[in-house]
Amino acid sequence: MVQAIRLGVISDAHGNIAALMQCLRYMQTRSVDSVLFLGDAVGYFPHAGAVTRLLMRHNAQCVMGNHDAMLLGRLPLPPDKDALYGLKRIGTPVSGSWQRHIERVGPERTLEIAGVRLLLVHGTPGAPLEGYGHDIGDLVSDKDVDCILTGHTHRPHLHHTERALLLNPGSCGLPRDRGDLLSLAILDLPSLSAEIIRLPFACSDRLRQQAHPLVRACLDRRPPAFAGTIKEFP
Repeated sequence: MVQAIRLGVISDAHGNIAALMQCLRYMQTRSVDSVLFLGDAVGYFPHAGAVTRLLMRHNAQCVMGNHDAMLLGRLPLPPDKDALYGLKRIGTPVSGSWQRHIERVGPERTLEIAGVRLLLVHGTPGAPLEGYGHDIGDLVSDKDVDCILTGHTHRPHLHHTERALLLNPGSCGLPRDRGDLLSLAILDLPSLSAEIIRLPFACSDRLRQQAHPLVRACLDRRPPAFAGTIKEFP
């Protein structure tokens, strides 16, 4: 009999250490067995070093995101995006173990856990670093997998298809749908039962001041409709 495994799935922390800590604490209350991180530990907010070290302390299985790739010289940094991305303003160096981990893995990887084959990718299966899934067809893969986990959009989604479960946990650091609700997913294996969780988050004044105006505008978004279930958690 296959042992049941519970995964905590997060993505796009973007240097927001307070938000990442809150998500990881919540996942501990849900007794997750392992953490999957779908890329972009850095960018936008300044605490990339702390974020990468915390991911490694939690033994997170990571992939490389496009901001990570720009920081490490794998992608060019557009000059007109320098102020927005903030990759040159990182306070402390990123974790060496995190850097080696994602350079070895790259932007996509396949794992088998509890008999379930998972494809982890930052963008889309067809464009692992920078692809956006504008429709279901962008998110599927011809690989023999049971679940496709994607990040990059900062917007959560959960779709069941005939071939695979398609899951994007949204952003645990800078949600683009509702800025005051951090987003993560809980995934149970081998049942492939998944839920999207939203955690209320109050960004500190200091962190807001350190952010680019476009990032602050993202934090201020309050649409009435959003994906996931709100869980009150300190």
